Amino acid sequence: MARSSWAAAPAWSEAMVRTSRFIAAEDLGVASPWTFARVGATPEQAPVIRPEAVRDARSHGYAEGHADGVAEATARVRAEMQDAFDQSLAEHAARFAALFDAARIGLAQAQQDIARGSLEIACAIARQVLRRELAGGTQGLAEVAQEAVQLLLDDGRPGSLSLSRADHERFGVALQAQLAEQSVSVLVDASLSEGDCVLSSAANRVDASVSARWAHAVGSLGLDIPWDEEPAHAA
Repeated sequence: MARSSWAAAPAWSEAMVRTSRFIAAEDLGVASPWTFARVGATPEQAPVIRPEAVRDARSHGYAEGHADGVAEATARVRAEMQDAFDQSLAEHAARFAALFDAARIGLAQAQQDIARGSLEIACAIARQVLRRELAGGTQGLAEVAQEAVQLLLDDGRPGSLSLSRADHERFGVALQAQLAEQSVSVLVDASLSEGDCVLSSAANRVDASVSARWAHAVGSLGLDIPWDEEPAHAA
């Protein structure tokens, strides 16, 4: 039994010697690197989000959103207030312009009324002066007659000057003497009033009555005040 064991020993030793030799490179062929994975490695885990971080982020986002909303609302309110102010300013300007125009028109009308009233008063005074002058002597009537004669009788032809009965009685002789060189006869016309005179020739007739001269004078002023009536302002 022992002998058989020792007999097998040389064969085992020879096998060990053969297997422990280095292998030549030409005997290896193609080789590729082999990387061993870590045994028991854990997969990558998702980051842990802390509740306070979520709360802080939410508060920050709310604050930013609130600030943006306040700024937008403030800008919108300012724009609306500016529009309302501009509209109100335009309305007030239009009202002021209308009031100014109405005041200007009223002032112009008042000025016209005052001017017309002043003219009417002046005409009333002038009429009283004329009446006094006509009743005082022949000078005024003679000047009117001379002017009428120059207008009508430039060709030297004879004519006639008609006076009221009262004026002829008072001034007829004197006027006849002044107008003798112009070949003018002084006549009586019962239809005429005191101060009136009418100059006639063969071809023309000049109405130099007081009422006609008065109407021409006040008509040039834009008034219509009869000679024989008192104006309202002279009452």
